[in-house]
Amino acid sequence: MKQLVEWIAAYRYRSALAAMVLAVTPFLLPASIGIVTLAVLRGSPRDGLLVSLGAVFALSALQPLAAGAPLVAVGLATLLGRFGSLALCLQVLTLLGIAAVGIFWLSVASPETWWLPLLEKSFVPFMQQGQAQLDNAVFLPAAARFFTGGLVALWLLILAAGLMIGRSWQGMLAGENLLGPEFRQHRQGHAISGIAALVFIAAGLSGFALLENLVVVLVAVFMLQGLALVHWLVRHRNLKAGWLVAVYIVLPLMLPWSAVTLAAVGFMDNWLGMRQFRGVGDA
Repeated sequence: MKQLVEWIAAYRYRSALAAMVLAVTPFLLPASIGIVTLAVLRGSPRDGLLVSLGAVFALSALQPLAAGAPLVAVGLATLLGRFGSLALCLQVLTLLGIAAVGIFWLSVASPETWWLPLLEKSFVPFMQQGQAQLDNAVFLPAAARFFTGGLVALWLLILAAGLMIGRSWQGMLAGENLLGPEFRQHRQGHAISGIAALVFIAAGLSGFALLENLVVVLVAVFMLQGLALVHWLVRHRNLKAGWLVAVYIVLPLMLPWSAVTLAAVGFMDNWLGMRQFRGVGDA
């Protein structure tokens, strides 16, 4: 793996081509973002910008709504390279997600009505082909109601994964473990947690769709902090790696409750400081 990453990263044109090819496949998109991140971390923001153009081109043709994601990755990787703080990058990513939901809500008269025709066009043939037994009259409006938050949350997770992949590759090429200690200490902080608490309470009391979509985004980002805490516990309590494997197997199988549980743990960690035990440090 190291030899392959080193070969790709040796020249900008190789990185740009690899980023473009990987961006075509949704499941490999985080790796494409990782290549862009690596170009910034090993070179400069200009290098990352040039490498990102391949991914931007591919996404513009296939997923126009996501075409700006590689450019966001350049900005986040620049922050990571300058300040060396993964937590700061993920906090900025959280604020960008909140802003994206709010801006979309302000720019579209009715987000639910806006998404509904697209969902009908995309999902109804798929469900009919798979013989899914769902009441479209109920399912599609419900999906449209939360689709803005769900889509933003998905792209936040893709960007976060790509950022961490790039950081991991940077450490691998340098012979260091850069990602592990940074991710295990990741926290959203009191400011974002305070905003989240207000959103959770207001969404529960009002049932306002905008706030409910923000809840979806916040669950995704606090889920990452919950995962960071799990990694910390495995490392510092000398637990077997099988615990991590079990968490990552259960997580997709038990959605959305597994994500909500991890998010709740991550949210409480900001206030209770679950990792701040005396005599324990990170390495």
